[in-house]
Amino acid sequence: MARAWELTLCYLFLGCCVTLCATAGVTLSTPESSMGDTENSMGNPSHGNILSTKSLDAAPADMEFKVPPEDVRINIPQGMEVSRSYELICDVKHIAPERNLVVFIKRGNETLHRETYGSDHTKGSTNVTVSYRITAQREDHEAEYTCLAQLDLRPNGKLFERSSNTTVRVMSLPEDPKIDVPGVIEQGSNVTIKCKVANAFPIEETQIELILKDKELTNTTKLRNGDVKSAEAVVLAAEPGNYSLECLARVGDIVKTVKKELLIFNFPDPVLQIFPKRAELPVGTEVNVTCDVVETYPREVQLSIRIGTLLEPCEMESPTSCTYTLTVQKEHVGVTAACEATMRAANLTRRTSETLNVVYGPEFSDSLCPSAQTVVEGHNTIFFCKADGNPAPTVTCSKYENVDAWRQTGRNDSGAFNCTATNSIGVSVRVVKVTIEYKPRITLFIRGPEKIEKGLNLTLECLADGLPAPEYIWTTPKGADIIYSSDNRTLTITSATSHHSGSYICEARNRHGSDTQQKEIKVADTLPLILGLVLAAVGLVVAVTGGVAYYLWNRARKIRKYELQKSKQKAKKPATRDSLLPQENKVLPFEM
Repeated sequence: MARAWELTLCYLFLGCCVTLCATAGVTLSTPESSMGDTENSMGNPSHGNILSTKSLDAAPADMEFKVPPEDVRINIPQGMEVSRSYELICDVKHIAPERNLVVFIKRGNETLHRETYGSDHTKGSTNVTVSYRITAQREDHEAEYTCLAQLDLRPNGKLFERSSNTTVRVMSLPEDPKIDVPGVIEQGSNVTIKCKVANAFPIEETQIELILKDKELTNTTKLRNGDVKSAEAVVLAAEPGNYSLECLARVGDIVKTVKKELLIFNFPDPVLQIFPKRAELPVGTEVNVTCDVVETYPREVQLSIRIGTLLEPCEMESPTSCTYTLTVQKEHVGVTAACEATMRAANLTRRTSETLNVVYGPEFSDSLCPSAQTVVEGHNTIFFCKADGNPAPTVTCSKYENVDAWRQTGRNDSGAFNCTATNSIGVSVRVVKVTIEYKPRITLFIRGPEKIEKGLNLTLECLADGLPAPEYIWTTPKGADIIYSSDNRTLTITSATSHHSGSYICEARNRHGSDTQQKEIKVADTLPLILGLVLAAVGLVVAVTGGVAYYLWNRARKIRKYELQKSKQKAKKPATRDSLLPQENKVLPFEM
């Protein structure tokens, strides 16, 4: 019933309008005559005349309204974050009939969505809203999104189009910025603060800010390397304290921040003091080792005193000073006394140290200067002798007055030496007994002749001088029956035979060397010797007899020859004074 009343009122209103227009002389075209051309969506819309020139009484009761789109609006965020979902809304104002409407949602030339309407629910104009959800991607950056409304009244009318478009921007900040700076910084040092952000989009529009103590660092250098953008600033850690550093990264409306707490600490070296303050500390001196720290930040510092490897922590948790009392001993010579301070907040330990100069007089010991020593003959030093002491003492040794013991040794150097050690603290004396050892030297004696008759006895004695006492080793002919003394120094041949003939070698040796001597022994058989002598005598007699006989025969021959020559000369020459001399006074020549 209400619907009927509404239609009645509408027809009455339209009738009045037609009457007024007719009175004014205005001609209205039919809907069909006003929808022949398509209107551009980007121009101002022209709704045209949609009522007939016929009077209201002539209009049919079921007359339909035809209204082209009055306004089209697209609603989408201008800046979208990558991977987020957004709703695109397209509003079309005042269109009729709804069943002739098609709404397109486009990205560039690509149609993303098409909305149609099957039937009208109203006889007048209506508003249409189309919703479409999109997920932003990087390729959507600076893309044009369009909402296009088409009212198709053909073939009896026109195709009306109206659109609305917008260009969107896409941005992304997927990762938090990262700060690169030490968390603990020493006062007075220059520190480079770095912050970088990766994979932001668009990277060229990404902004980075460094904020220290709520103030932006203005001396910041901006760098880009591919998909990474960074900012750097160098600051001076001027004042100790705790500071907050913030790095802010911004892309469009997307902002991400990261914070880091910084500690700027002040930690000077600790102060070490040793009382009493002396250049030298004699053994037995009691000293106080004191460790102090001043002007540290933070104040929590652990103090310790180290003497060599011994560590003595101070009893208080965070003292500014502590003392350790020490009675110095010989084992503290060259030992370092140190003051150690540890700041846990900075994970840092610092120390100040000083070497203890402990002194004491010379001291001899069996390890450094044995009271009894053995030396080998010929070595360059007769023995060794050192003394303990600080400062290191000077040691001199002598056997006799003004005789330096440090020279090449001989066996006559055995004896007692007096050694004296001297340093600035005192003097110490030690007597050292020195024994010189040497290799053997042999003298080989034969008790009897080297040539003995068969069946006789012979003794060989090997005497060697050496220290330590040498041992004796004999080399004799094979098969010879020989008797040795208990110390092997002497061998005896009894009832000598031909087997005992040959070389007899004695070797004496100790740990420093050896010496050898050799003798040749011959054993003679007397019977062959006597026969040989007899034969030799007979031969000698025969030789002498023959020689004498030959001599007498040869002399007689020469005498006869001489006499013959004289008788010949006498017959040829006249008589001379000499020839008249008596013959007995003439001397005959001697010729063999």
